[in-house]
Amino acid sequence: MLFRTDYNPVTMAFINSPKKDLKEFFRGFMDSKPACIADLTSKVNQSIGYESWEPNFSPDSLDMLGTWLSMQLKTRDMTTEEIDATEKSMKYPMEFEKKVLTSESRSLVVKTGMYFGEVFVKNYPSLQWELITSGRKMGDTYGQPVVTGFKVSPLNPVWIVGVFASGYAFDRKKSQLREMYQVWVGDIAD
Repeated sequence: MLFRTDYNPVTMAFINSPKKDLKEFFRGFMDSKPACIADLTSKVNQSIGYESWEPNFSPDSLDMLGTWLSMQLKTRDMTTEEIDATEKSMKYPMEFEKKVLTSESRSLVVKTGMYFGEVFVKNYPSLQWELITSGRKMGDTYGQPVVTGFKVSPLNPVWIVGVFASGYAFDRKKSQLREMYQVWVGDIAD
């Protein structure tokens, strides 16, 4: 499984992939992280009103980044195949938004998720990036790059940013990236 900056963390692909493929994906993610954060910085700094944003990995930097991200997200209509696959994956039928983030928006989510994870790792030495390929196959953590060192569960920063990004894309509410950081800080193991 090759790393791509527009991957979707909300998929069964990780659970169903062989460990060697997951390790290859993780290696690609980690190797790409510096360049992805540099590209994210460039995109943010090219936006009017965000020229002064610095990726200094401080919690304060998440305020401006989250607001910027919420203004960049675009959606597209789901294909018939995507609608069918979503309906088949549901345990119970329900209505759902038949739009998804564009590939470019997913790429911004991944890069922002990388930065979000790095804010934790750089501010708390007990935290680190890891790949979990044993134990329960939880959809949001198994086989994906996660930050470990929390009391209850590892943090999948790309997943977290993706969840909020979907909300931003559909109703443009205020960014909650910093608020989510504060929630997770309270869960760091002693």
